[in-house]
Amino acid sequence: YVINLALFGYEQQRMWESDPDVASTIGSAIFPLFIRDFAPFDARLKSIISRLKQSKKVYAQTKKRVTKPIKLWTEMAIESCERFPPFLDIILEEAKRRKTNKKILDDLIKAVNETKQDTADYKEYLKNILPKAKTEYIIGKNKFEHLIQLRELGLTSNEILRLGEKYFKEFKIKLVKVAKQIKPNASVEEVKEIVKSNHPKDFNEALKVYRESINKARGFVIKHNVATVPKKEKLLVIETPTYLRQTTPFAAYFSPA
Repeated sequence: YVINLALFGYEQQRMWESDPDVASTIGSAIFPLFIRDFAPFDARLKSIISRLKQSKKVYAQTKKRVTKPIKLWTEMAIESCERFPPFLDIILEEAKRRKTNKKILDDLIKAVNETKQDTADYKEYLKNILPKAKTEYIIGKNKFEHLIQLRELGLTSNEILRLGEKYFKEFKIKLVKVAKQIKPNASVEEVKEIVKSNHPKDFNEALKVYRESINKARGFVIKHNVATVPKKEKLLVIETPTYLRQTTPFAAYFSPA
């Protein structure tokens, strides 16, 4: 199942020809090394430096790979290039704060500066190809039907559409009922505004609420024996890395190594 889907993606969808976002890929290659405390910090920094040194090569290869860029994806790739350097600064600041070995720190500073320059150069390249980019990404009905078969959903695209329309009508009715429970004489839109107004006052408080909710959920899982939680397990709730914020505006989960 997984292999067939992957083959379809590489051979039929061929998004690798159209998506030029590589800054976020480089970011995701070093993020786990930075955030996961699985080895001494200096050792992890060495791995980060090693990967950053490959960024120039990755950018160059991506230019050859992407022959049919999509406008929206290219715009997102440009934004990734703008958001990636601040993440590198966070790594550098942490390395300085921890009084990292001078040789490692010097190597990191050099790798960060070179990667920033490579990223800036790649951003200019993206700006140049943006006017020629296609406005839509379409795989066509036949490939889409084949994709649905590979996903083993047991339904055709028309059946899925009808099911979606059915759910849409049902949930609209449920939404009205829920709104009346919150405020009997208010419209759905008015109740939405009431719900939206009930939020943490700032980002730090939002993080605090997230962490409390995660711990509460964890406690429920353990108390009701829903799943076995390893003794040394821990789930960190942190800020979304800068390079991912344009594609992951709410939350994401990095699974264990």
